[in-house]
Amino acid sequence: MSAEPIPACALGLTAARLSAWRDQSLSAAEAEQIRAHAARCPACQQRLADYEAIAHALRTQRVLAPDERLWRAVRAGMAQPRQRAPLNLPHVPLWQTLVATAAALLLVAGFAQMLRYIALGHITGIARPTPTASESVGPLVWKQAPQPVFLGPNVSIGRLVVAPSDGLTAYACAVSSAPPISDDEASHWSRTAALPSTQTSNLSTQCSVVVDSDDARTAVAVVYWQVGRLGPDVRSSSTFVTRDGGANWRQLTGGEPYVISQLATRQGVTYAVRTTQPNPDLVVRSLSASSDGMRTWQSIDQAITAQNLQVVAFWLDPSTGAIVVEGAGQPTAPVPPDRLWATSDGGQRWTRLPNPALITSGQFAVQAPSSNQLWRICYVYQDPEGQANQLFCSTDGGLTWPQRPTLNYTFTCLKCAGKPGTPTTELFSMGLVAIADVGAVLATVEVPQAPVTFPSSGGPPPILTLYRLPPGGNTWQSLGALPHSTDAQTGELLYGDVVYAASPGQGVLWSVGTDGALLTATYP
Repeated sequence: MSAEPIPACALGLTAARLSAWRDQSLSAAEAEQIRAHAARCPACQQRLADYEAIAHALRTQRVLAPDERLWRAVRAGMAQPRQRAPLNLPHVPLWQTLVATAAALLLVAGFAQMLRYIALGHITGIARPTPTASESVGPLVWKQAPQPVFLGPNVSIGRLVVAPSDGLTAYACAVSSAPPISDDEASHWSRTAALPSTQTSNLSTQCSVVVDSDDARTAVAVVYWQVGRLGPDVRSSSTFVTRDGGANWRQLTGGEPYVISQLATRQGVTYAVRTTQPNPDLVVRSLSASSDGMRTWQSIDQAITAQNLQVVAFWLDPSTGAIVVEGAGQPTAPVPPDRLWATSDGGQRWTRLPNPALITSGQFAVQAPSSNQLWRICYVYQDPEGQANQLFCSTDGGLTWPQRPTLNYTFTCLKCAGKPGTPTTELFSMGLVAIADVGAVLATVEVPQAPVTFPSSGGPPPILTLYRLPPGGNTWQSLGALPHSTDAQTGELLYGDVVYAASPGQGVLWSVGTDGALLTATYP
């Protein structure tokens, strides 16, 4: 066997699944996926070589046949009373005992694998439980958090960003003010240093903050000075970075202006989704890496852009450095269906992950691996006919995509058929919030309180409700309505952004309403 540690697999393929593939115990489709992956994965090739070495050692062992001593002992035992008869077996070599034990364990593991496949519905003829709509486990308790008082009475939080690494640290974005910071779930706020802008005007139009996914003290603030046809103009923006929780900010310069929409650092290398705007009508995103404190960048997604994709989101495993990315279509090219890619070597080699459906729209939620777990990835979309929401969740790094139950609520639309007054039945879309705690899925959907007609029929509006699907469960649990405000003129319910972040021992949900109200709730 290899004396060197086995490198990380880009897909997070487990030894058990690789062994099952070697033993030809997987489905044809899954076996083909692993075969294609293993041909390019050094980690899997090394593990397979170790398996072959073990198998060769077992094949060359001499198996001893039972001799006459065994049969004499059996006959003597049968001739005596069964309660008291000692069965004197001959001494069995230790290696035979180990081989027999291993065989028994393989039988147990094989039976457990069979039960798992039955549970997932992979064995023909085994009926899966019919999903029920939902059950209530009690609404979350939302608490009002104070606004940073030093912002002044007429300045409210425009956007709030929570540190993914602890769930307690948050940066707020307020136009014409340095980003405030809180490290205690918004109970108290502190000022950060002023941004060292080179602009002559202090009248910014919009701002945003991005927090490093693995370091709550590292954040990037972006200030936009103009708005163009596509929204805030990247060409008229300033980007700043702090490594000490806002005590000091440094402007990022060099080359054409860019903004950062996602950030993660591991072992001195920072990865980011950077956006540039070559002209007023074109916005380009790329996944880049920097090893000098974000002073210079190198694009690492050439293999993905060659597939007419641009990276819009990524997830980093802090323990191994593996990266999973989501791609979207280039502005001037059709969107290919292969939207998920993975790398284990910082972008030198990329592996295409199987797509759960041959469609280009939909929403992903990803949870990085933890102890004894692989990448968890969920994907939700509305089927092309608009008759049902579809949810697929992978627990093996994207190799297989079992279908999961969904929430489907409908309304009557009088304008959706292209002919005013022609009623059609339409579907409220599900939205993924996060994969939380031990693999539970958090999602939102509008729930009608009475039959809903669009344009409004004057009845009560639907309520945007948060749901939880337990790991392996088939019943969605209601966590209650999300915080909202009411439009004084139309009576429409207004919802802000909802963000989930894991903190030690629990999760925290944050909500920033359209009226600037800030609320938090602990989960579960």
